[in-house]
Amino acid sequence: MAGQTANVRVDYLPFYVPSFHVLFSHIRLGARTPDDPDPIAQAAQAASNADVAVVFANDKTSEGTDRTSLALPGEQDALIEAVAAANPHTVVVLNTASAVTMPWLKDVRSVLEMWYPGQQYGTALASLLFGDVNPSGKLPVTFPAGDKQGPWGQNTQQYPGDGTNVAFSEGLQVGYRWYDANGEQPLFPFGYGLSYTTFGYSNLTLTPGVGTMTVSFDVTNTGTVPGAEVPQVYVGSPATPTVPMAVRALGGFGRVSLDPGQTRHVTIQVGARAFQYWSLDTHDWATAWGVRTFSVGSSSRDIRLSASDAPLKPAAEEVLDLLAAVQGVGPGTSLNDKVTTIQGYIAANDHASARTTILAFKNEVKAQTGKKIAAATAAALQHEADRVAVSIGC
Repeated sequence: MAGQTANVRVDYLPFYVPSFHVLFSHIRLGARTPDDPDPIAQAAQAASNADVAVVFANDKTSEGTDRTSLALPGEQDALIEAVAAANPHTVVVLNTASAVTMPWLKDVRSVLEMWYPGQQYGTALASLLFGDVNPSGKLPVTFPAGDKQGPWGQNTQQYPGDGTNVAFSEGLQVGYRWYDANGEQPLFPFGYGLSYTTFGYSNLTLTPGVGTMTVSFDVTNTGTVPGAEVPQVYVGSPATPTVPMAVRALGGFGRVSLDPGQTRHVTIQVGARAFQYWSLDTHDWATAWGVRTFSVGSSSRDIRLSASDAPLKPAAEEVLDLLAAVQGVGPGTSLNDKVTTIQGYIAANDHASARTTILAFKNEVKAQTGKKIAAATAAALQHEADRVAVSIGC
């Protein structure tokens, strides 16, 4: 009752972290009286009289607690919805540790995810909001469309578990890989991030190396202000993988700063590990050889360019593909004999003689094209011969 004194008892249990030799605990208390005005209504009223409304929202997480939901805690979603209804120029600034749901997204002009930023947060945020600095970040996680989207939404063993154990049964389909494998559309995909400018992609080229691939392309600032883009390269799986693989996986990324209208050539080296898997038979990394699709884009779902090629095998293995390709091709066994000779030179580490014989092989194929060898077959043989030549350093 009004005017009466009430006793409040708060019980809490601190938890001990042996590795730090400390106790952790915290308490947050808050109260409203029936006479206090509705803070959400107050915020909406203030927003209705403003040119722009900026709403700050946050979560509260730590190493010692699990989130019970992807929703913003408390009544923050209701606050954002009310402010957005009162002012169409509403900006939401998020201070969250990870993904959150955004039921109000279609009603706000923009969302700025600032994570847990540190001491100079205010200065950095003001520079971004006023356009002094162009935001150029990309999401390092996928933002689900809802609480139940994602592998954790499939059963309670995934989340919240049985109180002691949580099953990560998605295997290698972690994060954006799960969304790709299941054809799910997230709220925001991995690698997503807008800018005050726009970027165009063009002129993709692939250059195979032994167990690697060099991916090159142009990025152009097609907008009116300077900005930075983070182009990403995703590697697809072979057509018939020997083990389960992701639909596509991040193989590399770069960062390029551009003035309006400026174009820069970007080269990203996709290393050997992007083509490998852990073999349970050999207890070592093994390469899944074969043609892969390389996709270049602004996020895992915003793919701008794509092309296909295969990383080179070591020369002793690459020449076997050429040997298989020449079986029954051309007059007699001349081509087969040349490839067998190349194979011998490679085995003896005589790369100079191998190069000379590869050139003779290519010349013979050229001479027989349209006569004893169909044009398509000849092109395939020339391509395979070039791969062998590159694998020995030609």
